[in-house]
Amino acid sequence: MGRTIKHRLSRGWPARAVVLAVAVLAVTAIAAGPAFAQSDYVHNTATSCGSCHPGGDTGVTPTNAACAACHTGFAARSGDTCWKCHKPGVAPGTTQADCTGVCHEWSAPDTYGTTATPHPVTQHLGSNLETCRTCHKTSVSGTNPDGSPHHTTTTLTAPTCTTCHATPPVDNAPAPHPQFVASVSTCPTCHVGMTPHPKASAIVKPKLTIKTSPAPTAGDLIVSGSLTSGGSPLSNVTVYMQVKTPGSADYADLPSSPVTTGTDGSYTITVTGATAKAFYRAISQGVSNTGTILPALASTEPVKASLTLTLSSKSIKLNKTVTAKGVLKPASLGGTKVKLLAQRKVGKSWLKAATKTVKASSKGAYSWKYKPAKRGSYRIVASVTKTAQHTAAKSPARLFKVT
Repeated sequence: MGRTIKHRLSRGWPARAVVLAVAVLAVTAIAAGPAFAQSDYVHNTATSCGSCHPGGDTGVTPTNAACAACHTGFAARSGDTCWKCHKPGVAPGTTQADCTGVCHEWSAPDTYGTTATPHPVTQHLGSNLETCRTCHKTSVSGTNPDGSPHHTTTTLTAPTCTTCHATPPVDNAPAPHPQFVASVSTCPTCHVGMTPHPKASAIVKPKLTIKTSPAPTAGDLIVSGSLTSGGSPLSNVTVYMQVKTPGSADYADLPSSPVTTGTDGSYTITVTGATAKAFYRAISQGVSNTGTILPALASTEPVKASLTLTLSSKSIKLNKTVTAKGVLKPASLGGTKVKLLAQRKVGKSWLKAATKTVKASSKGAYSWKYKPAKRGSYRIVASVTKTAQHTAAKSPARLFKVT
């Protein structure tokens, strides 16, 4: 060939004609090679290009039917193609990161966004549900979809709170909280390993603390705390961190969450560009496989306190006592001091007759036996003052007479 080209040049062929000839020869040589541009695109079981590509032409897009010819039992979602998710010949992963880092990115409280969190912990406080596959199936082989929601033409509806709960759960719900659960059988869905339910004596009830330094203002902020039980640290437990900014109705996950408690039970997280007057909360994850630990919640937002009050009688004789009793809610405020005020009506005014400060029990119950010194109309009211941990609260005034 080289001698021929030299001969043509010697006879006066233009140089551009020689370049064109070489290019044609090069294309011919390439066309004779393998048709696959990338080896990853070769199916191990394919015997020819025509196995997937109509007419054997790799430039023609395959059909879903061509894929299903080998992957029997599989179907593509309506309007989708198999290769929307699959690189030909390569199955996507099934780890948590494969799910949440590619398509299913959830941003609290209720929308898909850019924060790769499996589900909003706002609705599943303390659950030990760790992977998508705990609830969602994936195919087990190339010919067995095994109920995988990605390989069915059935239109799936996203679950809502009422799917598992009779009433949407609220923050600080007491544990257990059957008033929110539609069926006890749904508990192990999120609280994995709780079947059968462990004995009460085997359950560890932790205490979670949280504090911010400095006070929540605009700028960088350090949020820290500890997780303990009976004074002993609980290490290597996941703690989710969330923030509620002014005007927000719910908490949102912090981008750098979650964190893990250290050997001393402590945790620390730095919030960059914190919002002024924001509230923060920490939620510890429940553990049930290696030891049963209940979840715990701690917040910089004051707990909303409330007081109930009843009297043992609406009318008593002089020198007798009337018992005032009630409950401070929620139960997490147990141990808080409750002030009781007895007033006697003089004319149109209510004047102070006596006061008593009592400490609510661990469940929030309190009581006071009061002996009036004079006859007349009385009333008793209970109250708690505002602290950094809870709001102020006052019970309804309860009336009684002394005859």
